[in-house]
Amino acid sequence: INAEYGDPIFMSLRYIARLRYGFIQSSREGLFKHRAGQDLRKKNNLGRSGNEDGILHDLPDWHFANGVAAPETEKQVWWKNKREKERERMERLTKEMVELHEKMENKDRAAEKKRMDELSYKLSKDLK
Repeated sequence: INAEYGDPIFMSLRYIARLRYGFIQSSREGLFKHRAGQDLRKKNNLGRSGNEDGILHDLPDWHFANGVAAPETEKQVWWKNKREKERERMERLTKEMVELHEKMENKDRAAEKKRMDELSYKLSKDLK
């Protein structure tokens, strides 16, 4: 097909390709709307690209010849702060859950003790 940009045939082929295969217009963003496996990772509450988290993520990319590590980039500092906030939030939520669990156990124990006292009172009253 000899179609040039602006021809109705070219525009319709481009439209069909966008609908059928997920092509997008901007070459800066690439050919496809989503990267391979992106939807699956998002569905499983993982990072968008698969390399956003992990044991090697926080290590410096390079070091000086004398062995001194490279200075942290803004992105590394941002990730470190984000993880620290998440860790603090998880610790706070865990502490709240433990406190609520203990509170409910104490409440249950108090209710059980009250019920047993009432039953023993009724039994002692019936025996007399």
